Amino acid sequence: MKMTSALRFEAVHKVYQGAVPVHALSGVSLNVESGAFAVIEGPSGSGKTTLLALAGGLERPTAGRVQAVGVELTALGERRLAAFRRAEVGFVFQDFKLIDVLTALENVAIALQIRGQRRSVARAKSLELLARLGLAGRTSARPATLSGGEKQRVAIARALVTEPALVLADEPTANLDWATGEQVVELLRVVAGERGATVVVVSHDPRLARYADQVMQLVDGRIVAAHAKEAVA
Repeated sequence: MKMTSALRFEAVHKVYQGAVPVHALSGVSLNVESGAFAVIEGPSGSGKTTLLALAGGLERPTAGRVQAVGVELTALGERRLAAFRRAEVGFVFQDFKLIDVLTALENVAIALQIRGQRRSVARAKSLELLARLGLAGRTSARPATLSGGEKQRVAIARALVTEPALVLADEPTANLDWATGEQVVELLRVVAGERGATVVVVSHDPRLARYADQVMQLVDGRIVAAHAKEAVA
């Protein structure tokens, strides 16, 4: 059966202008299959965060085409691009980006409420997902009292609760010890898979590759290797 593409880059360049222009991406072409858990490896400064920002419509390429879940992002105006992000993309940020004054439950539910979901429904869906991620006993805790692994699981719940087609995770294990990071990545892979989401993770940690269906290596703004593999069970 032919696989559909969830994310496609075609000869994408991204240049940040300045006194000395920075070529963050140089002719990147890639294809992530729908439903895949894809890992893009690369050292710091290789362009991974830029690639993720383009994939989620947070930035525009200098040249080339970006398509996500069947939508040509480079053809959208700002209003439609913002609507696309709200409807189709869940972001998991390296520094979590939780709201300090809100509880874990409120940090997740707000993602639904700002999309017009009733508060009671948003809370019920958020409670269910937090429990699935092992946080049933921490829903009333504020970020300052959560461990790094707990914060990352709350961030994952917030990204998944809207049931996006595409989940983009920027260095999800960077602030965690490996044992905790491994648990977090496994939960992200499994729970996103249950919800039919495509996940793209960028990381400098090569150990994440064992969880991936597709692995790509990004060096100095270029894809230097790519292969598909059978993910862990």
